[in-house]
Amino acid sequence: MRNIIIILGVIILVAVGYVVIQSLQDNQTTPLPTDQQSTPTPSQQASCSPQFSDYPIQGEVYSGAIAEVNFETYPEARTYRTAISEGAAEGVDIAGTYAIASWGCGTNCQGHAFVDVVDGTILQIPLVSYFDIQYNPASTLLIVNPQENIPQEASLYSEITTEYYTLENGELSLICEKEPAPQASQTPIPFYSPQPGEKWGSDETCIQVVVTAQQEGTGEVRQFPTPCHVPDGWTIIDR
Repeated sequence: MRNIIIILGVIILVAVGYVVIQSLQDNQTTPLPTDQQSTPTPSQQASCSPQFSDYPIQGEVYSGAIAEVNFETYPEARTYRTAISEGAAEGVDIAGTYAIASWGCGTNCQGHAFVDVVDGTILQIPLVSYFDIQYNPASTLLIVNPQENIPQEASLYSEITTEYYTLENGELSLICEKEPAPQASQTPIPFYSPQPGEKWGSDETCIQVVVTAQQEGTGEVRQFPTPCHVPDGWTIIDR
């Protein structure tokens, strides 16, 4: 009899536990996946078009004496001492009091430093762009890799975005990012097919590179397998 009572008690406890678990599951709120929370929508992409006039400075652009660059404020910047000193000497570029110094750091790579021309302080903001930057002395807006500077070869530059920042109180704050504009479809330029008996422009050894040429008079544009294949009456153009 005692064993039966124990068995019944265990069954009751299991049944109660099951009911409690089901109740908790029914009342639980399922969170959204992380990627749904952070992925920008097309409308957010479209709205990412800040203008310099949207971020004006308070007051006037500084026009006083330009202070000597103080490299003690950012010792690592000494590597680019000449570029930074020359850039600062040209005066204000952004946010009313800051000069921007720029230098090349490789193919499609530019380094930039920000210097307060009032006291010579170098901001500790190592900035690198791939297709240059845009700025305005009377605005705090900084545009990195402007849309119009990014080539249309999407397969090569698909990871590069246009970034919009504000420079305030010595710090850059990201406003938004924008992907490159879709590549416009273009009609391929046809290769030139010589007429029977027509002679190519030259028989000599020539560099093996496809060139684009335009026929004088008609304006027709064609591609040729090498510069030496361009016949008389056609002009090689940069395309």
